[in-house]
Amino acid sequence: MQRAMSRMLGFAPMLFWGRWGTPIPRRVPVHVFVGKPIAVKRDPAPSNEAVAAMLKTFIAAMQELFEEHKAKAGYPDYQLVVL
Repeated sequence: MQRAMSRMLGFAPMLFWGRWGTPIPRRVPVHVFVGKPIAVKRDPAPSNEAVAAMLKTFIAAMQELFEEHKAKAGYPDYQLVVL
C-alpha cells in the first residue's frame, strides 16, 4: 500500500513521531564515554591481517568501555553485541 501511495503521489509520505507529532526529536539523555586512545601504527597499505587485528583491538576496547560504564548510564543488565 505504501509503495502504491508513493507512486500515486510522486513522493514517499512520512509520518513524524517526535515532539508534539513533529520532526523535532524527543528529549532523551545522551551519555558519552571516552576511552583510552588506541595506538595505531601508520601503514599506507596495511594487510588484511593487520586490519583484522586492529578491529579486534577496537572491539575489545569498546566492550571494556561498555562494561565499565553501562550501570552509570542506566543499563546494568544490557549486553553489548557486536555483529
